[in-house]
Amino acid sequence: MPEAFIARLQVSDLHKLQHIPNIIVGHPSTDYEEWIQEEMGRLNHIRKIRAHAQAIRAAYLFKQLAERSTNDNTD
Repeated sequence: MPEAFIARLQVSDLHKLQHIPNIIVGHPSTDYEEWIQEEMGRLNHIRKIRAHAQAIRAAYLFKQLAERSTNDNTD
């Protein structure tokens, strides 16, 4: 695509494209590999965040269960 068209999409016509989740600007044969690596990095980061959140939630639930057990034994 002409560079002027790409520039317009990135600046003045950006609002027309904001509902599209992924847009690759450039020639796919040269940018695709780099884009895949970036996306894989993002996905790995998201997976780590989710795993951490699950561990925190599990620890919280375990603590609640332990407190209930302690309270049931003292009553």
